[in-house]
Amino acid sequence: MSVTEPRVGRHNGILLLEADIALPLTGTLFFGVGSRDESPRSVGLAHLVEHLVMRGVGRVAIPHNATTAPDNLSFYATGTPDLVADFLSRVSTSIAALGQTTPEALQAEIDTVATELGDGYEDTELGPLQLLYGLTGPGLIGMGHPALSSFTLDDVRAFAKRWLHTGNAAIAFTGPIPAGLAVNLPEGIAPVRGATPSPQHPLPGWTPSPAGPLSLSVELTGSTTVMIALRAMVEIALMDALRRDSSLVYGVEPALLRIEGDRHELTIWINPPEDNLEKTVVLAVQTIRALARDGFDDELFRHTLDMARNEATLPNSHGMWLDDYAVELLRGETPTSFNEMATGVDTLDAEQIRATLAAGMPSLLVTVGRQELDGDTLKKLDLPFITSHTLVGEGKSSRELFKELMRPGIEILSPRFGRGMRGTQLVIEPRRLGFLFPDGSISLPLDEIVLAGRSPDGKWDLTLQNGNGAIIDPKDWRGGDKHVGAFMAKLDPAVVYERRT
Repeated sequence: MSVTEPRVGRHNGILLLEADIALPLTGTLFFGVGSRDESPRSVGLAHLVEHLVMRGVGRVAIPHNATTAPDNLSFYATGTPDLVADFLSRVSTSIAALGQTTPEALQAEIDTVATELGDGYEDTELGPLQLLYGLTGPGLIGMGHPALSSFTLDDVRAFAKRWLHTGNAAIAFTGPIPAGLAVNLPEGIAPVRGATPSPQHPLPGWTPSPAGPLSLSVELTGSTTVMIALRAMVEIALMDALRRDSSLVYGVEPALLRIEGDRHELTIWINPPEDNLEKTVVLAVQTIRALARDGFDDELFRHTLDMARNEATLPNSHGMWLDDYAVELLRGETPTSFNEMATGVDTLDAEQIRATLAAGMPSLLVTVGRQELDGDTLKKLDLPFITSHTLVGEGKSSRELFKELMRPGIEILSPRFGRGMRGTQLVIEPRRLGFLFPDGSISLPLDEIVLAGRSPDGKWDLTLQNGNGAIIDPKDWRGGDKHVGAFMAKLDPAVVYERRT
């Protein structure tokens, strides 16, 4: 199949792409910023700015919307050339006016985003990406909007100044560029992005996670074409094993994230009933190991390639290729050509797909939505347990730990009667909080706290750089108001925010 590559130019200093796609004209204004580019304290700010910009656009008479993705912020409309051009112009005008946003408009959109996200949006869920990368880069994706209620007009202005300018923007059209296009943005240069982190734990392994009943993640290296085919084959193979052949689940949901260059993270979300969880995790891991060892059967391989060839003929697929092309250019990646997307599937072979999966298996991370698995399940999984908690007195004997905690300047608080925490103690050191439990301990170093949310009832939700954390209610502890308050006063003000709940 022959396809025409996008034509690349400039419009008022903005990267401009024009493609020949058999779809109604769609114009999209992209910015190369998404949730992975934020900080733990600011995650969700791109989403809020998206809402504020659209609020300023006003009523539009053609289909239109905006989206905040892990790696981009986009505003798009479909319709006649003059109305598409008008929409994009109004978006740029609204961006220029963000500095004049009123407190009332800011609060209204904060409330709207909170309603959109639903209960729990202030919580920092510890999912597979957070476990792998901590609260930086890819680890910020899908972690909620914990500080949403504390965002200010200054935060909005700073975000716009850093990200919403000509050096970080692209306009893409699925057809001819409209006459009279006039999109004007502040001048800027391409932003410098932080280095992509490496996984923070030895792998492979398994760990509990509240983010969902079950997930399997592997880091893979290969071209976009290889990744798309591999994702589809793994999904079908798991559906056959877990649904068709055993009726353990209804479906599986794969998500493929480009980490950097040819590095990708493939995460498969699985949602079995609680009674089927342990059987499902064992069969899922056994299935993916067998695929990496033995490969994919010929029928599945041919079926997947046929699907890919058919999808490559669809104009909607070409529209998605254009979106990816624009974002990859913006983020300094080498974009995948339309020709590779259209014909690359014909160069694949089954051994290449198997070898790619096999090379990623040492990075396997399995997360399970419960704290413990039975002995037979653990034996079949044959995966080490991963903990990302720092322990109080790690590596010390009980005697050494007791001696350490008796030093001056350390407070050991006992729980108040009736709090249901018998045998637990709160240790407050000058630069660290710790919990001592009958069967273990947790440490929260002051310098590693990147989020500190204060609830209206006085509780503190503390989150560390590695994604772990704890909720502390001073009222639970004898002397808690005094000693916990003194510790929290040492927090960097930049990490503190007010929670609604």
